[in-house]
Amino acid sequence: MLTKTITLTKGEHRKVPVIFIEFNYNKEIINLCKQLKARWSNTNKKWYVDANLFNLNSWFEAFKGTAWVNYSSIKGFSTNIKAVKTPPIKREQPIKNFSTEVKKEIAAFADILGAKGYATNTRATYKNMIEVFFGYFTHKSPGEITNEDINSFINELNVGRGYSASYLRLMIGAIRLFYAKRKKRALDIDLIDLPKRRRQLPKVLSLEEVNSILDQIKNLKHLTMISLQYGCGLRVSELLALKAEHFNKDRNTVLILNSKGSVDRRIKVSDSIIKMLREYWKAYRPEDYLFEGQAGGKYSDRSVNQILKRAATKAGIKRHISSHMLRHSYATHLLEGGVDLRYIQELLGHKSSKTTEIYTYVSNHKLETLPSPFDFLKRNEK
Repeated sequence: MLTKTITLTKGEHRKVPVIFIEFNYNKEIINLCKQLKARWSNTNKKWYVDANLFNLNSWFEAFKGTAWVNYSSIKGFSTNIKAVKTPPIKREQPIKNFSTEVKKEIAAFADILGAKGYATNTRATYKNMIEVFFGYFTHKSPGEITNEDINSFINELNVGRGYSASYLRLMIGAIRLFYAKRKKRALDIDLIDLPKRRRQLPKVLSLEEVNSILDQIKNLKHLTMISLQYGCGLRVSELLALKAEHFNKDRNTVLILNSKGSVDRRIKVSDSIIKMLREYWKAYRPEDYLFEGQAGGKYSDRSVNQILKRAATKAGIKRHISSHMLRHSYATHLLEGGVDLRYIQELLGHKSSKTTEIYTYVSNHKLETLPSPFDFLKRNEK
């Protein structure tokens, strides 16, 4: 548990906006302040950094595992301070100067995840989180970390760094997995509380907005990708993993393999999209994946998002757009079109204890007769 604290406050030094750093005398903290270009003010008897050179994330990173950074007094300060936003899950860079013992335990943890059949991205995420976790406790071995230590760590991520509840829940999930089979431990995994999940309504596009976006995409490959993702409610990872053999031309369906939660599912493909796919295949002749980059290999999810954002901007849609909104829109438009919620659940490939209790078995035959919301767009009539 961290016992040392540095407090950041706004102020002026010689009529220049600065951030003051206050703490009880400590040589280690002083050395870190010097590394971060802080200077000593004889007038104010404090360390300080020019506000336009200050980067809050750098201070968090430098003092991780050493001292608590109290930045409550500088929130909203109008300088070049970088705001603490919810970062992507893999953005946190762990300290990797671990002991040989910890390195072996992390490697063994990654092997266990692989043996249990966790997806590649999930394994990488959990491994990264465990590295971040142990980077915070470089002064302790895994067996010495207590529940109080974990509470301090989670509080630092939550209050000190502004991470989302979703990130924290994933982090706690990784910690629980790591310690689940470990006999030597000073903590009780059942006492590690999960932060409350913030209930957010999914962001969706209207049918008119989807149509407007598709109208702006002139490249056949790009149009086929975006149409297929929306028309089948695919995650972008599922879209980019598709190959020709996943399609059943007799039934006009596509098989989604090894998706999130290790759930395979078959989805009806709109007749309009089948026609588009045939045109695309004749024009591009992909060698392996259905959608390949310029140099071959799998197309990048970043590029898919860029295509969508450019088209949305041209269509006059000003709000933030991501490819996952196409999946949310697919589900919403099916529901609004009268499709039973239990069928939508199956089509999306959702899997949880709640859904298995609520939703009944749906036959593949029934799923294959369901419409695609792409048909609702009436693009054949244009």
